[in-house]
Amino acid sequence: MLYEFSYQFHLMDLGKLFILLVFGLFIWFAWKAWKEEKGWKRLTLSLALSAVFLTALYSLLIVPLRSYAWAKKQMETGQYGAIEGQVRDYQASPSKAIWGHSSDSFFVGDVEFVFCGDENYGYCVFQCDGGSIHEGQNLRIKYLEDPFYGERRICEIEEIE
Repeated sequence: MLYEFSYQFHLMDLGKLFILLVFGLFIWFAWKAWKEEKGWKRLTLSLALSAVFLTALYSLLIVPLRSYAWAKKQMETGQYGAIEGQVRDYQASPSKAIWGHSSDSFFVGDVEFVFCGDENYGYCVFQCDGGSIHEGQNLRIKYLEDPFYGERRICEIEEIE
């Protein structure tokens, strides 16, 4: 087995937590100031910042975890796509770009797989970073169509003879 389904924690996730911490502290200080001055402007600011904080929390942390939980359930119940064949048309990133804007892609049969290197679950190791997929390799791949991100995620990779 070249890859088994798992959740990957990335260093960028620490940055997300830091941003949420800063937002949380800012909201707390704004709320504290409002309580002391009882001003409507402070209340409005606090509510607006709370909305931004909750939106950031949802998009940065909850959506990836929810997506992973959905994928795990799909894998456990056998509701995934599977394909076997030879890897062709592998397009490797020359090097990993900052913020994960580079991507590797390849085909197995008629199915195209693209990954950006920063996914929270699913195979996402670039060839230039020691990835285990290469042109001409015979593989069995189990994958999911992720409804949260609109992407095809590789959940298992097995090399076949």
